[in-house]
This record gives sequence, C-alpha cells and structure tokens, in this order.
Amino acid sequence: MGAKFLAENPVENYFKDELNQKKSLSAKTLSKRLNMRKKDVYFYIFNSPNIKRVDPLDFGSLATNSRVFKYSGNSD
Repeated sequence: MGAKFLAENPVENYFKDELNQKKSLSAKTLSKRLNMRKKDVYFYIFNSPNIKRVDPLDFGSLATNSRVFKYSGNSD
C-alpha cells in the first residue's frame, strides 16, 4: 500500500509563508494553529519531502529524537 497522492498539504503551505519559513514548530503547535488533529499533522509532515525533523540539540533538548519540524524546501 503506497502513499496517497496529496493535492494540497496545509502543513507545508503554513511553512511556506514568509513569516514561518525560518521557524521550528512542534506537531502540537501546528495542530493548534491549523485546527487539525496531531495524527493528521504527522501524516502531512511525513508525506512531504520539504519538511524535516529538527535536531534536538538545536533547541536545547538532550532527547534522542524530537517532535519539532522545520521547512527545508526551496523557496518558490
């Protein structure tokens, strides 16, 4: 079972905004701002090649992985 074709990605569109391109945001923050379930936010994040997980040391955590993401795509 392959990934579904996504015509529109609201999480990626949120990160493409000029004010949000440099931000690192958690899935919980994104779900609140976009009024979506966290489950849906993760679905859009993991099916987008332009959104990457942030290294935990970049924001001061010693965890092994993070729930914080950043837009890393080219600016269209």
